[in-house]
Amino acid sequence: MFTSRIEPIRTSSLKLVIFLMMVVPCCIYGQEQISLDHQFSLGSPSLSIRLPGKPEPMETRIQPSMLEIIMAYYAYAYVDSVRGITVMLLQTSYAQHIHPDMAIISDQTIRELESRGALSVKYKTKTINIEGKKGIRQKGTLVSKGDEMDFTSSILQEGTNVWKVIIYTRVGDAVAAQTAQAIMDSITFKLL
Repeated sequence: MFTSRIEPIRTSSLKLVIFLMMVVPCCIYGQEQISLDHQFSLGSPSLSIRLPGKPEPMETRIQPSMLEIIMAYYAYAYVDSVRGITVMLLQTSYAQHIHPDMAIISDQTIRELESRGALSVKYKTKTINIEGKKGIRQKGTLVSKGDEMDFTSSILQEGTNVWKVIIYTRVGDAVAAQTAQAIMDSITFKLL
C-alpha cells in the first residue's frame, strides 16, 4: 500500500518540477533587465546621459547659411536594432547674438526627423525643466523605413546652447519603452 501512495506523489512532484523548469526561464526572459552601462557626455556645458552602449558620431548636413551662426555642433547616435531602440544626441552652440526660440527649435526638430525619412509624424508637446535648463518634450509616433515607431524628443536650452535627445522605439515593445524612459530619466548636467 505504501508504493501506491508514494508513486502518485512522485509523479506529481516530477510534474511540478518540470512545470517550474519550463515557466521560470520564460518569466525571467520576459522581464529583461534594463542595462544602461555606458555614460556619455555631450557638448559644453555637458549634458550627461546613460545609454545601453556607446554612441557613434552621426553624419549630419548643415545648411551653409547656418555655418555663420553656429559656433559648435555635436551629433551622435546609438542604434540597437535587436532591442529596437535608436537614440540621437545633438548639441548646438549658437553665436552670442543669436537667441534660440524654443518654438522654432521644436518645429525644426520635426523637420529634421522628416528629412531623415520620418513619415506621418504625430506628437504632443509639454514643457520640461532639467536642473534649471528649460525645454520641451515632444512625444508621439512616426513611420521610419516602413516601421511604426514611438518617439520622444527632449529639447533643452540655456542661453545660446541647445541640446536634443531623440529616442525611437518600436511601437508596442514594452522593454524598449522602459529603456527609453530610463535613458530620459538619466539626463543630467552634473558630472558623474
